[in-house]
Amino acid sequence: MSLLSCLRFWIRSRFDPEDVSADIDAEIRFHLEMRTRWYQERGLDRRDAERAAKRRFGNVDDVRRDCRRLSMIPPKRKGDSRMTVWLQDMRFAVRSLTKSPGFSLVVLLTLALGIGASSAIFTVVEGVLLRALPFGEPDQIVRVWQNDRLRGTEQESFSIPDFFDLQERNEVFESLAFFQTPSLTLTSADAEPMRVNATLASKHYFQVLDVAPFLGRSFYPEEDEPGGDRVAILTHRLWMSRFGGDPAALGSRITLDGASTEIVGILGPEFRFPLAAELFVPSQLDANSRPRGNHGFGVIARLAPSESLARANQNVTNIAAALEVEFADDNEGRGMWVQSIYDSMTSTVRTPLLVLLGAVLLVLLVACANVANLLFARALSRERELAIRSAIGAGRKALLRQSLTETMLLALIGGGLGLLLAHFGLQALLAIAPASLPRMDDISLNKTVLGFAFALSFGCGAIVGVMPAAMHSRRNLVASLREGAGSGHSTRTHRLRATLVVVEIALAVVLVTGAGLLLNSFSKLLDVDPGFSPEGVASVDVSLPASRYPQGFQDWPNLVEVRQFQTELLERAARIPGFESVAIAGYGPLNPGFTSRFTIEGREEVAPGQQDEVRIRVVSPDYFKTLGIGLLDGRPLEAYDERPEAPPVIAVNQAFAKRYFIDEEPVGARLTQWGLTREIVAVVEDVKFQGLSEGSAP
Repeated sequence: MSLLSCLRFWIRSRFDPEDVSADIDAEIRFHLEMRTRWYQERGLDRRDAERAAKRRFGNVDDVRRDCRRLSMIPPKRKGDSRMTVWLQDMRFAVRSLTKSPGFSLVVLLTLALGIGASSAIFTVVEGVLLRALPFGEPDQIVRVWQNDRLRGTEQESFSIPDFFDLQERNEVFESLAFFQTPSLTLTSADAEPMRVNATLASKHYFQVLDVAPFLGRSFYPEEDEPGGDRVAILTHRLWMSRFGGDPAALGSRITLDGASTEIVGILGPEFRFPLAAELFVPSQLDANSRPRGNHGFGVIARLAPSESLARANQNVTNIAAALEVEFADDNEGRGMWVQSIYDSMTSTVRTPLLVLLGAVLLVLLVACANVANLLFARALSRERELAIRSAIGAGRKALLRQSLTETMLLALIGGGLGLLLAHFGLQALLAIAPASLPRMDDISLNKTVLGFAFALSFGCGAIVGVMPAAMHSRRNLVASLREGAGSGHSTRTHRLRATLVVVEIALAVVLVTGAGLLLNSFSKLLDVDPGFSPEGVASVDVSLPASRYPQGFQDWPNLVEVRQFQTELLERAARIPGFESVAIAGYGPLNPGFTSRFTIEGREEVAPGQQDEVRIRVVSPDYFKTLGIGLLDGRPLEAYDERPEAPPVIAVNQAFAKRYFIDEEPVGARLTQWGLTREIVAVVEDVKFQGLSEGSAP
């Protein structure tokens, strides 16, 4: 009978009992009538034949009651016996495990820890490395970088003139865009001012990514021209936090760095590029807006449909070579190369995440080996029970099925507990994760993670259950019953258990060794002297709106309004109770900052394109005192050095002095940068601004 027929029968028996009773009465009458006719054919009259038929049939009321009870059970279908056997095995497994609560608890906790840790790390891997990027045809999107062969750097940002030359000369890109991510001050009439991470984007930015706002529109091309209308597109995160998700924000006006700006679009919640971006505004830059030597812009591009990454790399390499010849002063040693957008976002974290996932999977294997050994021990203690079951008719197949049922039940419950641990473990992981971890907002428990956890649970159940189950099926359990419990332990069983112990120890040694090396590296990093004293030092980021504080590159360092603000800021901050000293710097002590070419007065002339390039940090006089950076030679910078009438001075670090003044005294020498000559008045200690594991550059 089909499933539909069974369902119809079941519904009918419960919701139309009178109809079922009528069928039963009709069936009883039919049988009595047939038996009456049978007696009539053998010579009895009608009355005697009816009495004989009722006597032969039995009590009619009892038969009717039995039939009514049986009518509540649908007819048996093919496969019902398998389900019944499975339910019986499951009930027996539950009873068996509850009789050994200590064993069950240890196994469940062991599996829960292994599966939970693996699921938590896989959630991070899935969100960062495996989930598709929220762009249209992301395989066609690339990041274009410059490199600097003279200084050995691989990922250099672009200058605006280099970008426009690339856009004009390339043969492989369908569209290109550049972007930069400064901090701006956002003010509006109904809320407090706030700092936002803005992205200055060129007109084809959203076209390259193939992303459209879910409310409003993208930029019009004319809005990206110098002097164009001031408009902005908000990310979903800023829209929710600043405007409470109010659709009326679209079309309203905000103030960005003192300039009135209209909100024309709101992006979807899944869009995250660049990672820290909170709003987007048109760059309004053309090819002449910045000097060719001023780098600081990221470049993305969409490959034409028939082009490949290899072909794109060849094309941009040729363009870079031509620019080196044409603009030797600024582009000497600069090349170009192309990287997929996926690799550009995840290359720095891929290896650490995969290593971490591999480590927790090793922990899971150790847990499985532990559970398998526990199951072996339990199987040996139950040998007499299994022998009795075998003696009264249980086949090897039934014993194998029952053993696997118990193991799979433990594994699935352990997997459920593991998911609970993974939820809390994931919150802890995200709390300590570095802010630079890409796609952090995409990390969450989802269907893929649930499927992974279920597969782990099923796999663990199969791994830890198949060996004890196979041992049951191979052993002569009846012989064990005759000889007594424990007498039939085979050499093969002992060898298998010993092998599991060896595997456990080997995996544990690998994990402990890796953890020891990691802790040793961490300890060494803690012992590294960064070159400054971070204790008691606080930092505040300050960014001034260009509408009130002109900061044109061509006017540096004569930025009168900016200097006045900084002087007043330092004076007021120095009067705050508890402050010993205050200073201003273009970058924090661990930020590499920017670079500049220079010449040393009195040395042999060097062609402009061949000049060395060193890191630059613009600081106020008390910078070294505030950070505890030691003075090795010369005098400290003084407040007088900041005055316009004072002669220009400069301080260099120890690495600079060792490289460029091997047999000379650096203090008193003169350097020329950007057409301005300065005297070296101080040599200070090195600061590890390139990272604690790297040396200090000049």
